[in-house]
Amino acid sequence: MTIKEFSILCKNKLKNIYPEQEILSILRIIFEDIFDISQLEAHINPDKILFSERFKNPKEIIIRLSENEPVQYIVGKTEFYGLDFFTDKSVLIPRSETEELVDLIIKEND
Repeated sequence: MTIKEFSILCKNKLKNIYPEQEILSILRIIFEDIFDISQLEAHINPDKILFSERFKNPKEIIIRLSENEPVQYIVGKTEFYGLDFFTDKSVLIPRSETEELVDLIIKEND
């Protein structure tokens, strides 16, 4: 499956679940973290075949997303305050508001 095919299929399957901007963010995360493809490369080379040791069939990712599984669980990590954290179904995904709260606390407490 190519980058373009994956993108189209993902957008079509998720359009009733997520807003368009969120789908684009999800795609960026998937391309970078699962397929090691930058956003620029995805735009320049849409016919590149996707390959991942973890996901032999890229459609599996779309199926999991369409079942409302967070992309962080699929990727297996998330960033919080500049650090990468392991994620799976047993871990809560940190929210951006929590990161803002941590930043505020640090700034107010030398």
